Amino acid sequence: MDGYKGAPSGTHHFVKDFLGNSLYSFFDVLPLIGLLIYMFSKEKVEDDFIRLIRLQSYQATIIILLIIALAIYLFDVYYEVSLDMVLSLFMILFLIIFYFKKQAHS
Repeated sequence: MDGYKGAPSGTHHFVKDFLGNSLYSFFDVLPLIGLLIYMFSKEKVEDDFIRLIRLQSYQATIIILLIIALAIYLFDVYYEVSLDMVLSLFMILFLIIFYFKKQAHS
């Protein structure tokens, strides 16, 4: 076994071997950074109504993720989820909810 991650020896990912650990980690974080920048970008018309929709989208996203986490916990107590998966799911779900709420009120 290779370290604490438990990957069998000789089964390293090609990108990790070819580009090195630091660059591979950079490519893992790059989509998160892009989603975060897009999430906090301002609308052309940033008023109180857009801020209210943004707040409602945050609230709905957190409630949905808590329900998903509870369901996963009820079915499998030992299921492990990585932080980058949760953050990516949060940002994508927020953007989807925000888009539909904005379209519904436009």
